[in-house]
Amino acid sequence: MPDNLMQQLIGLSLVNVMELLAFGTVLLLLQWWLPARDGQRAWDRSSALDLVYSFILTLSTPFFIIVPVTLVGWFVEAIPAVVQVRDSIVGDMPFYVQVVLAIVVVDVVGYWRHRMMHLRWLWPLHAIHHSSRRLDWLSTERFHILNHVITATINIVVVQLLFGQAVTAYSSIARRFYNLFIHANIRLDYGPLGYLLVSPRFHHWHHAVDAQARDKNFSTFFSLTDLVFGTFHLPRDKSYPQAVGEPEHMPERFGAQFLYPFRAWGWLRTRAD
Repeated sequence: MPDNLMQQLIGLSLVNVMELLAFGTVLLLLQWWLPARDGQRAWDRSSALDLVYSFILTLSTPFFIIVPVTLVGWFVEAIPAVVQVRDSIVGDMPFYVQVVLAIVVVDVVGYWRHRMMHLRWLWPLHAIHHSSRRLDWLSTERFHILNHVITATINIVVVQLLFGQAVTAYSSIARRFYNLFIHANIRLDYGPLGYLLVSPRFHHWHHAVDAQARDKNFSTFFSLTDLVFGTFHLPRDKSYPQAVGEPEHMPERFGAQFLYPFRAWGWLRTRAD
């Protein structure tokens, strides 16, 4: 393995450790202060699995990020006017405005990407994320690597084309923290503001076993998108779902979960034939 790649992997691991420590400290305090489910432990076996996912996906970043960055490079090289148009539109905007706008754009695009992941042939990939039987801040890290590649490719291509690398980096950090926050075991509802922003209660219903909540609440930042497209679900009694997790049988080991989509696709293909 080349030295520069090894240094990059070590650097990414250190950044991931610092982010988890910083975000985790805040979220663990909030989970202790405002627990959505009393008696839920801060750490158990599923937390260890989530942590494994966190570092495997982090270490794989240099490998799968090559694809979207290359795609953006090819597109800009083929159509140089793209950069000129981008600079003319967002070039004079304050940096923080660009970051907020990038979050909005990615959330709308991500809504449809997320909704597609719930379709029959993509669901086996995304079911890994829904396999958590308990939700806490680390649950957001559990994604099959192919699901992560699809998400990262779409996000990077969209944001880099429209805003550039610096905005991509800062908006990604903001979105990651917010994703950790809305998965956390926190009893927090935004009231009327919940029709605009995703709250922890809103996203917990996305993970609910309850049939009425299935395929609802796809947004991860702006719940208004779900409201517009008819997938908004938030009970008025301010309750949290009694049970979360993928109702189908899901193995609890990383290796078996990695293979799960391929086995599921084989079964679906056999059934289709």
